[in-house]
Formats: sequence, structure tokens, C-alpha cells
Amino acid sequence: MVAIASTMGRAAAAQREVLHVIDLEGTRNIVVRATTDAGLTADLVTAVGGLSGVDWALGVGPAQDGYNLLRANGPAVGVRRVYATTLTPLHLSTRSPLPDAAYVDPAGRTLLGLADPAGAVSVGPGRTYPIVGLTFPPENLTRDEPIVLIPDIPTAKAPLVGLTVQASAQDQVAPLVSAVARMAVTPDPTKVTLESSTRLANLRARVDDNLASFGRGLLLLILAAGTALVTLVLVALVQLRRRDFGRRRALGATRGLIITL
Repeated sequence: MVAIASTMGRAAAAQREVLHVIDLEGTRNIVVRATTDAGLTADLVTAVGGLSGVDWALGVGPAQDGYNLLRANGPAVGVRRVYATTLTPLHLSTRSPLPDAAYVDPAGRTLLGLADPAGAVSVGPGRTYPIVGLTFPPENLTRDEPIVLIPDIPTAKAPLVGLTVQASAQDQVAPLVSAVARMAVTPDPTKVTLESSTRLANLRARVDDNLASFGRGLLLLILAAGTALVTLVLVALVQLRRRDFGRRRALGATRGLIITL
């Protein structure tokens, strides 16, 4: 039992770790990218988020050059409006975002020269947004670029250049790809690209099955080895007590009693 508990526990932990590493690559993500003039609007986020099998949908608008209000001549960082069915994937450092409040990721904070995630970013004359905290958005949203995000309400007037959709399960990726492709229709299809993790999801399923089969085989091997050891111990115990059983038999004990003993 100790061998089973320790070995199978480690095998299950290793399986979870391997699958977690694969999931970090976005096995359930569908990414739509579009040019500014493609015609996609932020209400697509709400529409896609209402599909069955969608955990969340996250869209971003066009980037604008933003500067630290106190360092107007400093480097620029991309400032984008972000539209989401839930703000959970953004990992905001505050619970309730204020209207027109901005959040900066760690790379953007360094680029803007902010000692703390607080200050203001300017995107033009009279257009300044207060920075109230940090954000840790998905990598496919930022493309590893410094960014400042402004959570906003999705409307049909707000342009959309990027959309990330996370499916609730790997087997939902393929049907959601078709659904999202039908909804993200524009007059010029060449201005919209759709990326999915279908291959990665299939790879995850195969790895999961292989690891599960390995775990079952290991369990059967341990049980077989344990059964053999227990059998050897019982045979040895019986051999050691053969004289005792013989005396009991000579004194009138039945075969059933001997077997029971």
C-alpha cells in the first residue's frame, strides 16, 4: 500500500505537471487578429462570449503611443482599450476598475520609468489616463510587448484589432473555431487572420492518454509484484506451521478448520 500510494501519487503529480506545461502554451485558445480598417467592432467580444463552451473572450482596440505624463520626452508604450466578458484573465491588481483607469504590465512599467504602478499616461493633448495598478494579460494578447490597458465596455462603435477566446475544454476548440470564423466576417477577409490551438489540443489529449495508460500499467505491475510477495509470505508461513497443522489433524481437526487456520 505504501508503494502504491507513493508511486501512483508521484505519477499523477507528474502527469498534472506535464499537462500544465502544455496548457501554458494556450491549448484552448483561439486568436483573431485584424487590421484597424478591417471593420471588426468590440461588440464581437460580447457575441463570442455568449457561445456555449466559451470560458471568456478578450478583445483589444488599436494601439496608441502613450507617454509618462511626467516624462513627455521618454519612450512610448502601446496603450489599448480592452474589452472582456470577464476581467479575470487580465489579472488586475485592483478588484473594481474605475472608468477610464489604466493598468500597466511589468514591462510597460519599466519602460515608462514608474517606481510604482501608479501615475498617468498621456496619449495626446488633453487625453490622459491615470494608472491605478498592474495587469498580467495573456501572452498572445501582448505579443511580449510593453502595454497599458484601459478596460472599457464593448460597443458596436469601438474598433477591434485582436480577440482571444478560451474554450472551456479541449474538445470545444474545433467547433468554436468554426463559430468564431463565421462571426468575424469582414468585407475583406484578407485583413483578418484566425489562429487556433487545435493541433496542440490534440497533442495534449494524446499525451494525457499515454500518461494515463502508463499510470494504469504501473499500478498493475505494483499490484502483481505485491501479490507475488504476499503469496510467498503465506506459503512460507504455512510451511513453517506444517507440523502444527499435522498435530491438529491427528487430534481430529477437519480439513475446513485447517484451511481456515
